[in-house]
Amino acid sequence: MRPDARDKIADPGGSYSAPSQVLEDKALTVEDKIRVLNAFVLDAKLMSTVTSDQADNQGAARLLQAATKALETLQDGPKAAADDGRGRVSFRRILVALNTDDPLVDRVLETAREMAGQFEASIRFLTVVPPAVSNIPNVAYGPAGAAALLPDPLEQSSAQLVEHHRKNADRLLANFAPLGDGRHAIRRGICDDEIVRYAAEWPADLLIMGSHKHGWLSGLFRDSTTQAVINRIGCAVLLVSEAG
Repeated sequence: MRPDARDKIADPGGSYSAPSQVLEDKALTVEDKIRVLNAFVLDAKLMSTVTSDQADNQGAARLLQAATKALETLQDGPKAAADDGRGRVSFRRILVALNTDDPLVDRVLETAREMAGQFEASIRFLTVVPPAVSNIPNVAYGPAGAAALLPDPLEQSSAQLVEHHRKNADRLLANFAPLGDGRHAIRRGICDDEIVRYAAEWPADLLIMGSHKHGWLSGLFRDSTTQAVINRIGCAVLLVSEAG
């Protein structure tokens, strides 16, 4: 995917004044046009859920209608999004970036539950734990100068963090419905790298993740990570923000 296409998917409203303009963009493939229009749909739905202002709700409804109409013209193209007349776009595989310690985790899961039920989608959850990195050798020397390899404290801490998130996820997802074939994966690595890699491997149609004005308490997902994911990922992204 071209970088300019990623930018348009990440911020469709900043690239086009109306969804109909997407159809005229000769720089996009049909598949990318569908992704951009899907992003418009997500923006409209998110706008309607976070505002109580009547004018904003009417604007969201008009945007949703325009994006749905534009999608209808692409129904014969590859991977065209289905529409049931109510602005319902098909996302069949939803990936949730899950930080189990995050204050937004309940809002993220509620959004994931709603989207999975609405689109009858398969859903998976991914938690990323930073790798254990140390430049200090874990070696102790005895009285006779014999070297002994000590347990790596960073590796132990990373393993404990993995177990911590696994237990939290078991609790959080115990009553998650509809779960379908949902599964929870924990990977070690750079956060945005692992999210983008997993989304491509599955592959996902939609990524749901939290977005804070400030860094998350655990430091695993930060605004810089969110932006890096949006710039690189090849699917639509739905950001769940703090209330207000």
